[in-house]
Amino acid sequence: MTTHIVIASYDEDWPLRYERERQRISRAIGSRLLAIEHIGSTAVQGLGAKPIIDVMAGVESLADAHACIEPLRTLEYEFRPAIADRLGLHDDRFFVKSTMGAPAVHLHLTEFCGTFWRDKLLFRSVLRDNPDVAQEYEALKRDLAPRFSDGPSYSTAKTGFVLGTLEQARRAHA
Repeated sequence: MTTHIVIASYDEDWPLRYERERQRISRAIGSRLLAIEHIGSTAVQGLGAKPIIDVMAGVESLADAHACIEPLRTLEYEFRPAIADRLGLHDDRFFVKSTMGAPAVHLHLTEFCGTFWRDKLLFRSVLRDNPDVAQEYEALKRDLAPRFSDGPSYSTAKTGFVLGTLEQARRAHA
């Protein structure tokens, strides 16, 4: 049986789940952590999303990321370099925390204020500040979800929308 990506209606518990993970990650990484953010669709109130919390943790450099792997593993985060490679995310160290066999949290360890960091925060801001863009994004996700059984392929299918939105936002702020 093939399972497909599921887009859930917004859940008021998502920010609370993020906050619990933020505290745990902060304790585990300690002084290497410069900042931590709730990103992705679960960070946008009212937006439907895969029920997976996306967390972005900023470190001084990707060289610091290696020292974080073991402390994060103790929190049940599995380092998944092949996924970041498959998506072409060379400035992202990707971790997955599962609950009952299903992904529950995606953790992106990246350089604080690097390109990946700035793009994720800009996209989140656009979605939070523009309900029409958020609705368009949710409609796209709901259209795409039944066509995919894995997250990386689904994410790749959304790339055009994300890049277009980022480009428009950059032009508006130029």
